Amino acid sequence: MIAAAARTGNAAAFALFGHVLQSSNSWRTVFWVSSFLQFIPISLLTYFGGRTPALEQTEVEPSNESKNASPPKKKPSAAISTPLATLGKEAKTIEFWLHLMNRSALMVFGSFLLFVPTLMSQIYGLSSHRAAQVGSVFALGCLLSVTGGARPYAKLGKRNKIATTIILMGIATLCSGLQLGHMKGIWSIPASVSAASMFLWGFSFSIPFYIPGSMYALARGGKESSATIADVFDFGGFALLAAFNGYVAKIAAYSNLATAWIPTFQILTGCSLASMVSLALAIFFE
Repeated sequence: MIAAAARTGNAAAFALFGHVLQSSNSWRTVFWVSSFLQFIPISLLTYFGGRTPALEQTEVEPSNESKNASPPKKKPSAAISTPLATLGKEAKTIEFWLHLMNRSALMVFGSFLLFVPTLMSQIYGLSSHRAAQVGSVFALGCLLSVTGGARPYAKLGKRNKIATTIILMGIATLCSGLQLGHMKGIWSIPASVSAASMFLWGFSFSIPFYIPGSMYALARGGKESSATIADVFDFGGFALLAAFNGYVAKIAAYSNLATAWIPTFQILTGCSLASMVSLALAIFFE
């Protein structure tokens, strides 16, 4: 549900950005609209942030013994030690590290969404608002994949999950390889084909990114420790993401040459292949 909400926001934001820029043809208007829209999450957080779900309470008259009994002593460290103990136990298994590799690689692979408008504008010559709309197509692919495929994927057996992983990540690798070949001059693709590949890019990587790692964390960590395991996966991904985004940002800022994008797509293709292998093995060893 959270993944679907996030991707819905991505698709809506990119589409709105392109529409505002096309209508006004002014970056000042875009920034004014962006500033005004910040009141929406602020209002929602203000209204819902302080609310907690009401707990159903059944009033039971305490007995005399329970009234006189001293309350049990609470151990403050218990809430912390249990997740850490579970994390330490899982860190000794090969599937933990395979899921960590998959999540980290796909976090880099999926983050290319941030640079889709720049790519479409610099390399394929689209206007700013058209390039932003291609970004919304990428996010739409993510949204459709998660909302339509998450539940069927969860019901698959081990072999079918491995096969689905290989197929989806194979498509993702082809999308990245298609862009890599264009940058190297091996073939030339029009902007429409590039936009279609961005839809498939978002569609293919979303389920391998969101679902298997979350299912693993919940199965091994339970309600108490699943968040800790998932946070470790995210930490590894964000560490790689910081370096990758900084590198691509420099390319986008200083070069309009297609050849300058070659290392970027080599990295992304490598991430896709690493994810295919690591996730298939992780599911096999579970």
